[in-house]
Amino acid sequence: MQKSPSDRHDEALRRALERLQSRRSDEASSVPGTELGVLALLLKDALVEIEREREETKRKLLRIADKQCELDARLIALEQSRVFRTLRWAGRIASLWRGKAAWRQLPRSQVHAATVEDSYRVWLMQEAARTPPREWYIERAKAFRRQPTVSILLPVRGARPEWLEAATESVLMQSYGRWELCVSVCSPNEQWAEDYVLGNAAADDRIRLVRPGVPLGIAGALNRAGELASGEYVALLDQCDVLSPHALHEVTEVLQQSSPDLVYSDEDRIDGSGRRMQPMFKPDWSPDLLASWMYLGRFLVISKAALDRAGWFRSDYDGAEAYDAVLRLTDGAASVEHIPLILHHRRAQTGPDAEDAEERALADAVVRRGWSATVARGPAPCTRRVQWKISGSPLASIVICSRQPKLLRRCLSAIGRATSYTRREIVVVEHQTGNEAAMDKVLRAERCVRVPYRGAFNFAAMNNLAAEAASGATLVLLNDDIEPLVPEWLELLVAQTQRRGVGVAGAKLLYPSGAVEHAGVAVGILDGAGHPGRGLLAAELCAWLDLTRNVSAVTGACLAVRREVFRDLGGLDVRFPVNYNDVDFCLRAREAGLEIVYEASAVLRHYEAQSRLPYTTLEERERFHERWGRVIGAGDRFYNPNLTRTREDASFRFEDFLPSPSA
Repeated sequence: MQKSPSDRHDEALRRALERLQSRRSDEASSVPGTELGVLALLLKDALVEIEREREETKRKLLRIADKQCELDARLIALEQSRVFRTLRWAGRIASLWRGKAAWRQLPRSQVHAATVEDSYRVWLMQEAARTPPREWYIERAKAFRRQPTVSILLPVRGARPEWLEAATESVLMQSYGRWELCVSVCSPNEQWAEDYVLGNAAADDRIRLVRPGVPLGIAGALNRAGELASGEYVALLDQCDVLSPHALHEVTEVLQQSSPDLVYSDEDRIDGSGRRMQPMFKPDWSPDLLASWMYLGRFLVISKAALDRAGWFRSDYDGAEAYDAVLRLTDGAASVEHIPLILHHRRAQTGPDAEDAEERALADAVVRRGWSATVARGPAPCTRRVQWKISGSPLASIVICSRQPKLLRRCLSAIGRATSYTRREIVVVEHQTGNEAAMDKVLRAERCVRVPYRGAFNFAAMNNLAAEAASGATLVLLNDDIEPLVPEWLELLVAQTQRRGVGVAGAKLLYPSGAVEHAGVAVGILDGAGHPGRGLLAAELCAWLDLTRNVSAVTGACLAVRREVFRDLGGLDVRFPVNYNDVDFCLRAREAGLEIVYEASAVLRHYEAQSRLPYTTLEERERFHERWGRVIGAGDRFYNPNLTRTREDASFRFEDFLPSPSA
């Protein structure tokens, strides 16, 4: 195998030191001061060799870059050829037909589910292969600087004996031993459950039981169990669920670095036979996603001090007691940590009373936080929509860069036909490429601010010019190959940009087939950034494509931003003329402390790559990696590391199988 430059440099130094070692006995002993002279000469030789290797590496990299540019040029020419464009149109027609058919074909979705289950079995084998043995965890925990006691709260109500036994056994099997199990039985009539817990308590003094004087709901039972808790952290465990053997160890591992208010993990489901299925690989802390769905799950580890401040659990929200508590805990600044490991296996689905209780808990949070918003049911069970209200009646400037009169006419017509927000202006950047007469004919029929532009296509420069000509408090960058599918799309985006702390908002974009084109951008996949779920009607492992949430970036094909934010960040970077300008802008906004929000209810259709060329260039890719390489390497906090980085289908990550840490 060919050695890397660093390996060759190390070898050159090694050879120099070996030569020095062999000559010391011959020369240094006979001539005083010779040893230092020999060392200097040998180090000089080593440096000369290293410099030669560096120059050779530089020449090779330049040749690779030249070849890459040549390949880019060939691909661009191929993609713009008449044959390729004809094939692309044929592919779009076929995709449209397949997409419409997929909505009606249940067997197709069943096949997809089977494929996911098969892949999950392979993923589980991979995970088992790189999980250290139990002894490794025990030894590692001995060296923990901080070894807090975790009080596990387990309410029992109408439990099946075998499930309660499995839940209890999963606690007893924890590799981290500093825990206590605080059990509260909800009803005085469940004597068998009391007897079972007391039997375990007699064998292990870490297990404690509190008996109810009167029947209790889950919230009341959790509060009673909490009275027994002496740990620094409390963990919630449902009587139907099971913990991974190393769940508490992984939580304590996090506590070595920080003192979060709340810790949650990934999870999956187990069926009646104990078979694991339906993994949920979650994003890191996303307050907007929490407002859309209780995605944190049921296994929550909460600082007892934070829970004391929040007021513990409220019986008025039984069925959503944990969701209500988390919302209150995160009313202000809160530290939340996510462990991207499956530490929890759940059985039962959320109860039928949970949806109403969760909606009431969120509505209460909206009032408590003083949000100018209402709560409505979401697109799926137990999901919600926070509908933000616009403050005042600000002018929104829709910025469209166009060189194709036909596309522009269709776009302007769709905006006029399907946009309910009337306080808007349209700013059109006319990319003049010999089409002035046709473009003038289209724009004379519309009331638009016109900004002429000549030269090579530069999306960043064109939008920056338009921003200077625009009058609106909110700028909405929009491609000319887009048309709205819901009338309220514009007011939804404007309302998001008015929120304190939000810098940029993006919309949900669909292909003509109905498949997802954009539902947020993830950094660190493909050539630096990509659209998770692109081309899919639904993503089994990324169930929140239809939910409003925090993201790292959104596409410039439909991007809303307050004028002052655009100005303060210096607009789009013109050194990204075609690609990455939108992601770069969003990352700079995040670097400035602003959130990027994907507004899932603002839905538009995107005929992608009709308004610009569908490729990235080496120069832009290299510049993007040079600027954001650290962020790319770290991975996207809103894109789970268990998902693939080489595709946009949000499937399992198999590409970099790693051995066990103990190997």
